[in-house]
Order: sequence, then C-alpha cells, then structure tokens
Amino acid sequence: FGGLGDLLVTAAMGDWTEADEAHIAYALSSWHPTAGTRLSGAVSRERRGDHRLRYRGGKWERRTDAAPALEWTFPEPVGRRPVIGEFTMADVVTVPQHLVIPDVTTYMSAEAARDVVSPDTQAPAAADESGRSDQTFLVDAVVRS
Repeated sequence: FGGLGDLLVTAAMGDWTEADEAHIAYALSSWHPTAGTRLSGAVSRERRGDHRLRYRGGKWERRTDAAPALEWTFPEPVGRRPVIGEFTMADVVTVPQHLVIPDVTTYMSAEAARDVVSPDTQAPAAADESGRSDQTFLVDAVVRS
C-alpha cells in the first residue's frame, strides 16, 4: 500500500503542525499476495529479523512480544473487525519522517494478516479482462491532538 496511509494522515492533519497520535487501520476483504508482495515481505522480515517496528514516544522500538489482537470500527460498509495492532507497515516509518506525531500505530485486519503470511494462500485471480482481482480494501486514518 506504499504511502497511502501516510498520505491520509498528512491530509487529516490539515493545518495542524503537530498531533499527539496517528492510527492507520487497513481492512482488506482478503490478501492474496502477488509474487512481488511475497518477495518484498520476505525482504522486510529478513531485515527486521523476528521484530516488528513500533513508533512510540517519538522513538522507534523493535518489538518481539506478540502483537496485540484488537478490534477496530471501520467506516461502513466494513464496520467492526478484528485487527492485529502494531502490524508493521511502511507508514510507521514514513509518517514520523515529516510529521510531528510522537505515536504512530498501524493495524491490519486479522483475516488479511493471516492470508498474507500463509504459504497456502493463492495468488490473486483476475476478476475481469484487465487482470484486476476482486479484493477490496479500506484504509482508515485517525489523527488526534
């Protein structure tokens, strides 16, 4: 998802020069990773080792404890869903590079998190002649001050 969460947090900041916290939650109908997604995930895991990255109190932390299992209420039509908190996404690194926000947390819908790491999850299937899949997603960005 590249910098989409970062872009949404930046837009949500509006004319604020700083905020206390940012939360970026991803809801996916499923996550059937392409070969490129699997490769980039493998490279990321190799670089991080068995750690996940968290940005708290203005500092990055490498965590090895279990990521929190939570619930997030997404805008309709998705609604309340189980999520994995502190799911390492690019936003946890990019947002603090240019915005003054001491706490940045990312979340991933639990089903998608399971899909993307399972070796049994198939690659996405084309749903139309353009080759696009029928996977849908919603990104919810909340900034608080």
